[in-house]
Amino acid sequence: MRTMPVDLAVTLFSGYLQNGYSQTSGLIAVDNHARQVCSGRPNVRVSLHPWNVNESDVAETLWRLRPHGRPQCHVVIGYSYGGDRAVKFCRELSERGDVSVVSLILIDPVVRWDRLPGVAAFIGLGKHHVPAFVESVTVFAQQSPRFKWEHGRDFFEPRAHPVVHGGATVETHYLPATHNYIDNAQAVLDACVSSVSDALARVDQLAA
Repeated sequence: MRTMPVDLAVTLFSGYLQNGYSQTSGLIAVDNHARQVCSGRPNVRVSLHPWNVNESDVAETLWRLRPHGRPQCHVVIGYSYGGDRAVKFCRELSERGDVSVVSLILIDPVVRWDRLPGVAAFIGLGKHHVPAFVESVTVFAQQSPRFKWEHGRDFFEPRAHPVVHGGATVETHYLPATHNYIDNAQAVLDACVSSVSDALARVDQLAA
């Protein structure tokens, strides 16, 4: 039986503490809502991955299921270390071609150097370099500066690293939330669900 092509892939990468599947993760809610919005659409795939997944394998699997005659559309969402993985995933897609990342949403994204894990997160060095082919980049970041004592926030709690998008503008929203719970913000859920809905409309236009 021939596998149905994937016209739209909604791919989420969770944070370090959530490990992909914790019921306290706001990404669980995003994943559930995305599945509801895409219900009854066999040409759409929604998947939630832990932050340490091999992004090349995920990209390759989806790319092999791309439709013929039109680009495969993607909505990519990443939180904390998952934001770093989401950016790397977009790079993998850009190297393959025949795809379009219509929306990348990063939630307090933290850089992770594979050879020095934890160093970038603690010191605050590094930037997320988003490939220029990504059409829209939205960042949700906590308002609190790095290394600040305050109620409900750990002094060593990580904070979003700067996001660079090929010279294009990055839409950034600062929220009064700690890093550990910023993914639970209603504004994050609303933006993610809206992006999925818009991407579905794009897919329908391309298929018409």
